[in-house]
Amino acid sequence: MRIRLAVARVLLLFGGRRREIVRLFTRTAAAFGSHAPPQLARAADDLLAEYAFFTRTRVEDALTAGEDLEALDQRLFEAAFSLGSEYRLRLDLRTFADAMVAARLLYRCIGIDFRGNADGSIVVRRCSFASVYSPEVCVIVSALDRGLIAGLTGGGVLRFRERLTAGAPACLACVTGHIGAPKAIVVGTGAGGAAAARELQGPCNVTILEAGRRFRPLSLSVRWMERLRNTGLLFDERVIRLVFPPMRVRRARDGMVLVNGVAAGGTTVLSTGNGLRMDQSLQQIGVNLDREFDELSEELPLSTAHQPRWSTATQRLFEICRDKGLAPVPTPKLVDEDRCQRCGRCVLGCPNGAKWDSRRFLDDAVASGADLRCGYRVTKVVIRGDRAIGVQARVGARTVFLPADLVVLAAGGAGTPVILESSGIRCEPRLFVDPVLCVAAPWPQSMQHHEVPMPFVVQMPGYIVSPYFDYLSFLFNRAWRLPAGRILGLMVKLADSERGTVPDGRGRLDKGLTARDRARLKEAEALCRQILTDFGVDPASIFTGTLNAGHPGGMLPLTSDDAETLHPQRLPRNLYVADASLFPQSLGNPPILTILALARRVARSSMKALFGLEQTTSAPRSRCSGAAC
Repeated sequence: MRIRLAVARVLLLFGGRRREIVRLFTRTAAAFGSHAPPQLARAADDLLAEYAFFTRTRVEDALTAGEDLEALDQRLFEAAFSLGSEYRLRLDLRTFADAMVAARLLYRCIGIDFRGNADGSIVVRRCSFASVYSPEVCVIVSALDRGLIAGLTGGGVLRFRERLTAGAPACLACVTGHIGAPKAIVVGTGAGGAAAARELQGPCNVTILEAGRRFRPLSLSVRWMERLRNTGLLFDERVIRLVFPPMRVRRARDGMVLVNGVAAGGTTVLSTGNGLRMDQSLQQIGVNLDREFDELSEELPLSTAHQPRWSTATQRLFEICRDKGLAPVPTPKLVDEDRCQRCGRCVLGCPNGAKWDSRRFLDDAVASGADLRCGYRVTKVVIRGDRAIGVQARVGARTVFLPADLVVLAAGGAGTPVILESSGIRCEPRLFVDPVLCVAAPWPQSMQHHEVPMPFVVQMPGYIVSPYFDYLSFLFNRAWRLPAGRILGLMVKLADSERGTVPDGRGRLDKGLTARDRARLKEAEALCRQILTDFGVDPASIFTGTLNAGHPGGMLPLTSDDAETLHPQRLPRNLYVADASLFPQSLGNPPILTILALARRVARSSMKALFGLEQTTSAPRSRCSGAAC
């Protein structure tokens, strides 16, 4: 045992126990927003009994008053984390084993028989609080345990499997992450961030920062959407966040609408769940992602099994495209077909859990010990010399600094460049967004809003065509004021020119269509009109939707010089990017699968270059073994 730990044991045996209880009492009371009761002339056991009653009462009051339990959890965690960090420094804890010994000593002070092993498993067979706390109170107060362990281990994550207060014979838990592991921060929880975090967690202690909150699907029915639309209150696409906070809309300088998700899962929670491999431009500069795509094909629910369930309208559109020689192909979907109800609400958040989104990878990372923090809006990377030492973020009204050995930016093709520019790193004045225009017509009982969105794809030079019900136009475009069940639409997704930029910290987009873009868009619109006419609609009844986009990227494009490292030379050696900012050119296609593959490779490259670590599997990983996990 280390000398300082041995001395601490002696001090705790001879009068130090009461002092440590007072410290814990004071920090906990501050987290509850109150003062600890006077403790003079009280024995340690009496003080501990009062502490148990105090914490139980405060939590019960919070539950009764309907307080923000997430905020309370964070305050308790931070209070205990600072205390644990102080112990780590004072006791000179250098290894995971040291931290477990220190935890046993400290928990003994408060009547808890804590036994932690080197593999991270923890067993508590006796706890002085078990007879005082209800199961609900225990869960909330355990934020203190998580904070203390995180402070002692320098970032370890404590997770309980069983609790004494719930009737189990012992508390079983595990700690993942330890003092010696590199600390990585991943910014963003979309396809790139989730894939990178899942790959990094284990070899690194990962903290994932998301500007938004936990995602909730839009529960508003189409009938209520129609009623809301008819009130005239939806006069501008940007007000959508009032109804559906995870969806954010911005306007480019020429009026084009850019849509993205701000919530755990990023924009993947608002996607149609397409899984297309579109890495041709990466292959051209020497980036080979075959391994990553092969792995993803085994891990993801990629399927075209939805084709037999197509509606009559979709089948007719497919046949028309085939007969015209357009070679339509059923779209591989990231969907569990057994759970899919064909509700058509993919872009509003799958209500049945059938559609895969990046929260699945986030769950894997968190289960392996990653720390996911929502409500953290990263403003810049803090750089000293040729290294990034961490990130600065806004959390409510506070500005916080989080240190790291590795920073991976995956805030999206419009978000990452803003952070880089704010950090003093220049991006290229080139931005693509994959503009979308829907061409539609009235058709009795089309019911396309209850169909699998984008069920098949026609690939054309510079654009794609696919059946699609456009909720954005349905809510905000006056030409779409028909009942949802009577609109039949085709989407055009354009591979636009890489001309544009995100010029300032407010994220205003300087993006418009070039003459080439407009010519392609006109060609694509004419093709859609012809397909709809062949379908049987009146050509004079055809109308178009709102020009919008949702796939920004290209402002930090990879070159052939970066093909091996996937690390643009202008970045500090321990700062990486793992999103569509790296794409050399617009895909003009759904990018999720390609971003997942690229981000996985970026994570592997960063670990190898910085720490000499090789990751051989992307399955969820944990340091723990046995029943505690």
